[in-house]
Amino acid sequence: MGNATLKLWLLDSFDENGVPLCLRSMKLFEKIEEETLTTLAVNEPSHLLLFGCASGRIYSLFGDLLRTKKIAPIALPPNFTTPITCLSISTPLSVSFPRGSHSQDANHIVVFVATQSRLGSYNFPLEPKKSAVFQALDDAAGCAANCGCVDKSGNFVEPR
Repeated sequence: MGNATLKLWLLDSFDENGVPLCLRSMKLFEKIEEETLTTLAVNEPSHLLLFGCASGRIYSLFGDLLRTKKIAPIALPPNFTTPITCLSISTPLSVSFPRGSHSQDANHIVVFVATQSRLGSYNFPLEPKKSAVFQALDDAAGCAANCGCVDKSGNFVEPR
């Protein structure tokens, strides 16, 4: 079970064949059913890696992937049923939300998620034992694969 493998590469150092050094290799789905990955997002300062799947599921890996012995993917609460086309991470304190929606502080980051037909966000705590809170942003429109991004103000931008 499980062929999806995450590899961490050191791009500053090379072996005798000129290939970057692989520092670590780990199977993503050792203990859960294999998924087809469709997108990936990384926030190095927060030690957070997220990947979206064709099933609409989103998984997170939280922690120092180089030093931690065992890291298992954690499924975020399911809110999508079609393939995830875009994951974008907004840095703490850089994004503002309309009144009544969730807010962001130094202990949370916002993860924007899109499918072809839906856009939402998770307010993601930087503590691994706390749950992410989902908010639907647009149930009528999404974006194509890798067509969304976060601008320097922390707002999600998508073509329409």
